[in-house]
Amino acid sequence: MAREWTTNLAVGIKSIDDQHKALFASTNELLTAMASGAAETQLPQLLEFLAKYVVGHFGLEEQYMDRFAYPGAMAHKNQHQAFLREFGAIKAQFDAKGASPVLILQVHKRVCDWLVNLISRTDRLLGDFLKPRMAA
Repeated sequence: MAREWTTNLAVGIKSIDDQHKALFASTNELLTAMASGAAETQLPQLLEFLAKYVVGHFGLEEQYMDRFAYPGAMAHKNQHQAFLREFGAIKAQFDAKGASPVLILQVHKRVCDWLVNLISRTDRLLGDFLKPRMAA
């Protein structure tokens, strides 16, 4: 089942929202591939996208946190680090064993959970903090 980005998930910072939309699109490509039985060929592309995405996206958010002295920065950055560790383990498993059905499901679940939890909660708090400061 596809996960759709909606304005309810918007954090109100265009650069962050645009990156979240790109993540949804890539995740949905994997979901489509899973439904058609082509996930094994799609997973390497998603992992490559995620490897680049997390560096750029987390870096952007952390720049904003540092620039505007976000009081929740440490906890938010810790969530980023936890995701990076988990992603590193998934990537190592892929490098060692390829795109197994178990790994495909694990990537799907983790990324979808992240979409729902981190974006809808943690990133929205960051957006609420940043909006008035970036508008000034």
